Amino acid sequence: MRNSVSAYEKEEMEKIHHKNSGIKGHRADVNEDGEEDDDEDDSDWEWFNDNDNDNYFVVATHTRLSYKKGDQIFNCYGRRTNRFLLMWYGFCLQDNRYNSLSFRLWMNKSTLSNTNPPKKILFKDYITEKEWVEKEVGEEKSSPKDLTKEFRVKMATFCADVLAYLRAQLLLTYKGNDLNRVMVTIPTSIPYEEFVIDYAISLFIEVKNQYKTSMYQDEELLKDRSMDFRKRMAVVYRYEQKKIADLQIQLLKIVLNITQRLKQGVFFKDAYMEYVPDIDRNDDEFIEHRRRLAPYLKLFYHNYTV
Repeated sequence: MRNSVSAYEKEEMEKIHHKNSGIKGHRADVNEDGEEDDDEDDSDWEWFNDNDNDNYFVVATHTRLSYKKGDQIFNCYGRRTNRFLLMWYGFCLQDNRYNSLSFRLWMNKSTLSNTNPPKKILFKDYITEKEWVEKEVGEEKSSPKDLTKEFRVKMATFCADVLAYLRAQLLLTYKGNDLNRVMVTIPTSIPYEEFVIDYAISLFIEVKNQYKTSMYQDEELLKDRSMDFRKRMAVVYRYEQKKIADLQIQLLKIVLNITQRLKQGVFFKDAYMEYVPDIDRNDDEFIEHRRRLAPYLKLFYHNYTV
């Protein structure tokens, strides 16, 4: 067994790491919030056809190293979401730090209001390949991309973009006295922000409820080591999706706890540092939750009014 790596091999590995660490001239490992980011997986794959026998899987190297038949090679899948891994490689991972939860909301403004439950705005229709390719969805026979808006909530972040969208859309039917203080791009009014967060919690609950099993039931299923591989991957995928939705619900409830304390006259820092029962169960969870909320709460601190 080799216990060392040659200087040449080290140099080549550094080249590969440097080349793969950026996309289109930007760093891919750290985003603007200081979080390690995932590789972009929103590429347009419309050229791909499952029924085309001339599609091939090709691995290309970025070095001049050559390989002989029978040599062992290694492939780095990249910072990929479970959706990407399952679609293109046939597997997905538990506790994937680069995973994200994707869902679509109808953009019909008359659909989104405080009187309509989130299940009416959540796009859950099954779309056949023919409908997607030929863009035959709804009475307008339009593309889902034209009728709905996709949201991608990452495992490591807070759903600030979802709140911004709901903040803008729910304003159309909001009747609160604080209407003149509301801004759609940032949280400013505590009453309206609580109104939006309540709706967002209901939305993520609805996202979780798309699946027939509970998280506990999925955990029990995954204990069965004899489970068929394809079924296991399906269970892992849906469990990890629900886990992201559940985390967002917890973070939203933390924000509600903070706003309630602010209305009671508690200083922002004291409200921010207060442990929330059954959510901040230990110091590590408290730190991790506040880290995810930090960018949003920073905006809140500088702009909010009671």
